[in-house]
Amino acid sequence: MAVELEDIYAALGIAEDADPVAAIAAMKVEASSLRGVIASDKGKTELAEVVAMRNELADIKGKLIIEQTENASRIEKIEAAARRDRVIATVERAIAKGKPPRVREDAIEYGMMVTAEKLDSFLATIPSVDMTERGVASGSELDALTPTDAEMGIRKAMYPNETPATAIKALMNVKAKAAGLTLPEA
Repeated sequence: MAVELEDIYAALGIAEDADPVAAIAAMKVEASSLRGVIASDKGKTELAEVVAMRNELADIKGKLIIEQTENASRIEKIEAAARRDRVIATVERAIAKGKPPRVREDAIEYGMMVTAEKLDSFLATIPSVDMTERGVASGSELDALTPTDAEMGIRKAMYPNETPATAIKALMNVKAKAAGLTLPEA
């Protein structure tokens, strides 16, 4: 099957009376310019993708900042609640040790504004109140009156026939009298 020259001219879009060498040279120039257009369009396509990615990144950064702000707020609330619990516990211990209960709310409010050391210093300046009835020992005061093993040993040497319960009560009475307290009746 022979291909005719006219068929080749028709396929390439060259007129039969045109110079084929000039037409092919013109096609090469046109192809070269199309390659340039395609190359420049590729850059624009990549540039558009880069712009889209930057926009997406900016959106993600914005969402991250919002999430970090919300998390910081939650953490701050949790820390404030924990601090309030610690302050309340400190004030309650001070009241249990004889500080007047009427200073409770003021001490808690002050404790929320200052460091733990300053709260302790503040509570130390408040005079203690004897919360026992007519000087009767109770709670931690009774613990302080409990005789040591050394005291029990001395008492046992002095009174070998005395029961341990009697020895403990006698030693506690001596300590209570020295502290200006009386033991509660059993």
